[in-house]
Amino acid sequence: MTERPDGTRVPVALVGDGVAVPCITGETRPYINLDAAASTAALPTVAARVNDFLPWYSSVDRGAGYKSRLSTNEYEAALEAAALAFAGRATDRAEVAIFCRNTTEAINHLVYRLRLCPDDLAAAAYRIDDRTGEAASLALRAALFEHGDDISAPQVLARIAEAHGIAGAGPDDDRQVLTDWDDGRSRGVKGSSHFFCGDLESFCPALSMARDESGHLRVHRDAEALDAYLAKCFAR
Repeated sequence: MTERPDGTRVPVALVGDGVAVPCITGETRPYINLDAAASTAALPTVAARVNDFLPWYSSVDRGAGYKSRLSTNEYEAALEAAALAFAGRATDRAEVAIFCRNTTEAINHLVYRLRLCPDDLAAAAYRIDDRTGEAASLALRAALFEHGDDISAPQVLARIAEAHGIAGAGPDDDRQVLTDWDDGRSRGVKGSSHFFCGDLESFCPALSMARDESGHLRVHRDAEALDAYLAKCFAR
């Protein structure tokens, strides 16, 4: 553990820890990095290793000079070390390690390889089991309606996929999405949430929705309507 000048403790030391920065009051205080995700500072050992190698650096995977060949060998060795550290095995033709420039680029590469989109993510989740499918669907709904997230954004989809243990979507999931879409249209689905129980159906049974005299849509909770619908479902 490393203790910063302000008394906070962090698991490891990072380059720039405790550097003094000016405040709007005119005084200086030790800098605290609140964005330790995509903008995490380097480890001192990493910075030192990079500085030591800079005099020897040249183009990687291009050029036949000594420095180019040395840089390429060091780069390939670093990829092998990363694969061993995070995957427990060396790289091969089937699996490779990739160094990305930042977290955002890494997530974008991951989602591109997993071929995630909101509908495919839900289909892939239901392929695991109904519980996972429902949990992922609710997570997508919460991200969109409660948190205001862009659920087409790669980092949002990757976060939900990781939280629910969902692997990459494939052609079967694409076909399932289209099948569900056609099924919904044939059954007259109006939107979310539209419930079906046998031949019983109800669109947003917990809400009463109607337009007032001015044409404005008014939405109110309707506990009685929900209870009535649930009673009919359980009576079947």
